[in-house]
Amino acid sequence: MSRLEPLVYLWLDTEYSELNADRAVLLQVSALATDGRLRRLHPEQDDVNLVVRHRPLKVSAWVRDNLPELCARCQSREAVSPKVVERRLLELIGKATARYAHPEQIRPVLAGNSIHADAALLRRICPGVTARLHYRQMDVTAFKLVWRNWFKGPMFDKENPEAVRAHLPFRAVLGDRHQHDAHYDAQASIAELNFYLKRLKRNRVTGAR
Repeated sequence: MSRLEPLVYLWLDTEYSELNADRAVLLQVSALATDGRLRRLHPEQDDVNLVVRHRPLKVSAWVRDNLPELCARCQSREAVSPKVVERRLLELIGKATARYAHPEQIRPVLAGNSIHADAALLRRICPGVTARLHYRQMDVTAFKLVWRNWFKGPMFDKENPEAVRAHLPFRAVLGDRHQHDAHYDAQASIAELNFYLKRLKRNRVTGAR
């Protein structure tokens, strides 16, 4: 990535039918874009937050028992096809990069917690999105591991909506669903990265462990 190239993060989270990435299907896809300082690059109404249509729907026992509402939504009129998901993600990238001089040259960095799992599903189900992204990824889990193993202090509680609101650099749009909700989790990943970055910055001079 060129030093002069604007840094755009595509924050993505998905819920899917099972852990085997070769067989899994997408159930929910949520995304928003920020710059390198974690500031929104588009209005909140442009966030992607979609459930994916499946009739019939085959899921793991864990998904069936823990996400019954999401499974029902995937078989409702609210749900959309994977092609619509791909189109909406590409539209979001277009809106996020439009402010820059050469938007077609900007390849957003896929970002989130354990983002490699979401990236594997994108490669198979939404290849057009993968082709538009940078080869690098921002995995917030790496910051979590560094903080846990090298620095003293509290861990970020991503399940706490108030903590997410407090550490997001913009207004949170969390809705009523928090547990295993992709839109919530995408925003929680931004808040978590911001939480650790601020604390790592404070500790870099002292080398505290």
